[in-house]
Amino acid sequence: MTPEHPTAFISYARESAQQNERVLEFAQSLRGSGIDCMIDQFADPVDWVQWMEEQIRKRQWIMVVATETYLRRANNDEPPDVGLGASWEYADIRNILYGSRRGDPKIVPIVFRAEDKAYIPDALRGRSYYDVSNDATRHRLVLKLAGLPITVEPAPLGELPRPKAAVALLRAAPFPRTPRPDAAALRERDAPALRT
Repeated sequence: MTPEHPTAFISYARESAQQNERVLEFAQSLRGSGIDCMIDQFADPVDWVQWMEEQIRKRQWIMVVATETYLRRANNDEPPDVGLGASWEYADIRNILYGSRRGDPKIVPIVFRAEDKAYIPDALRGRSYYDVSNDATRHRLVLKLAGLPITVEPAPLGELPRPKAAVALLRAAPFPRTPRPDAAALRERDAPALRT
């Protein structure tokens, strides 16, 4: 792997064989797009806690796959022996967010189904999330991870009018003027009221 390849880690809940396969396919597609993406399915460490901490601390990007199960594990709403990996990872992610004051921009929520955006953990809710079931959004995520622009450049600003040019424009553009009655006509109109 060359140094210019961005690095990423995917934190997710191992909730079903289908979900594990979906995450594996997504990670492989990112790798095929030049992103050095790591998931637990690629590893067999002696110490899982150390491995998870290293991935979260050393990788440039951390993607969090939001699902109902992940949210339960992130909130410690599972039995003590269930979902330890996702719970540990999210605790580490939350510590990174807390320590960075404004939230670390390297942490990106993703969903595989649009309805799963409701399960983005609270600490990540204000962030842009990516629905990677959509090819266009998946492409935007790859661009983001690669450090490439994902937005359209605004047109350059033109020059403001100069004071003399502004006066000339005002003179050239006739404004509708309300005719002012002359003073004699006003006196004539108001004279009967004044005499009584």
